[in-house]
Amino acid sequence: MTQWPPHTGDTPPNPADTLFVAIRGDAHDAFYASIKQVKDLNQGGGLFLRTAALMRNKLFMKELVSHGADIPYTLDAINREMSQIPRRRVYDDYDDDYSIHYNNRDDEKRYRDLSNITDTLQQFQKYYTEHLAPIEIVKNQLRILDEIEQLKRDIAELRDGKPLTKIALPPPANLRKPPKP
Repeated sequence: MTQWPPHTGDTPPNPADTLFVAIRGDAHDAFYASIKQVKDLNQGGGLFLRTAALMRNKLFMKELVSHGADIPYTLDAINREMSQIPRRRVYDDYDDDYSIHYNNRDDEKRYRDLSNITDTLQQFQKYYTEHLAPIEIVKNQLRILDEIEQLKRDIAELRDGKPLTKIALPPPANLRKPPKP
């Protein structure tokens, strides 16, 4: 996985750097403050979603997907990266099966890590589609309904003017009870 450029200290951190650090450090306040400021949550081959999957933080994965991160795009970027790791299939006469050999242990570890991230994202995608997406759809529908109701009120106010506030008047003098002596 490509690392995000580290903050050098010369310039203030941008929202993407802050979001990446928040995901890595499980900092919820920083995460929620910076997720709304990042314009492209799929930058870096889906780096934010990959990092959340690496950290196995399903809450962050849910929030990222709800704000526009794309699971298939991230999976495609991971698969492209996995295909670039040099490996070869070797036939083993003893086991009568093929085995995979890597050039070094770092490549093998990298491939295993990417494979684990892929598995986590695929399981989360299935869970999100079955359980979370319907809830998010209802939340969006309720939000849109509230916006439509507010728009109706604004249009009625523009058309009819602001409603007058009614002041309670005292009852007429002839209906008042005389004071007791």
